[in-house]
Amino acid sequence: MRTGIDCCQQTGLGNYEHIHHYDGFEISSILKDSLIQFIHPDVLDLSRPTMSSTLQTTQTITILYFAAASTATGKTTEQISIPSSGLPLSSLSNHLTLCYPNTNLGMILETSQWCVNEEMVDDPVSVTLMGGEQVAVIPPVSGG
Repeated sequence: MRTGIDCCQQTGLGNYEHIHHYDGFEISSILKDSLIQFIHPDVLDLSRPTMSSTLQTTQTITILYFAAASTATGKTTEQISIPSSGLPLSSLSNHLTLCYPNTNLGMILETSQWCVNEEMVDDPVSVTLMGGEQVAVIPPVSGG
């Protein structure tokens, strides 16, 4: 099965860079003042030479970033598309790291805890996100 994820980062007033990571390849484009629609690779009809797509339902999840994760992404929240067949929580870290390649987000996620719909997750391998979930990234914190 092919895997991929779409990311969108604001690059300036009304401008967005759309990055798509697909089977290890990166496709990037700049969108100006336009509606941004995320289409997961599972819904693309790659047999057509024009690369036109056939739309199927994809799901979205909401990511909440706290502490160092928020600092690394520059965001407190964002929505990402996932395949309609679901996305293992254990693979979300890799996908988010691909969306923010020039940050230390990957290192932060290695030591972070996950919370899905306000419930702490002990074993990310046992959780599959199906869409509509709220996923919080809880980095380790210290203080007193």
